[in-house]
Amino acid sequence: MSKTYARLTEDERYQIYEGIVHGASHRVIVKQLGRSPSTVSRTVVRNKGLRGYRPVFSPNMSHDAFSSH
Repeated sequence: MSKTYARLTEDERYQIYEGIVHGASHRVIVKQLGRSPSTVSRTVVRNKGLRGYRPVFSPNMSHDAFSSH
């Protein structure tokens, strides 16, 4: 029984952002989203810039990573 990976939606990324802004722990955010702790943690690490977590970086960064130049 293998699990499939479903990308976070834009709404979920904004929920993560709101949780971080309001000081919620990753555990609280994970429970609210119903997602794996590793999914939330990786998303926060990947999309953290100089000004903190930015939910709008996600689609552009993943698109750039997989596009051929």
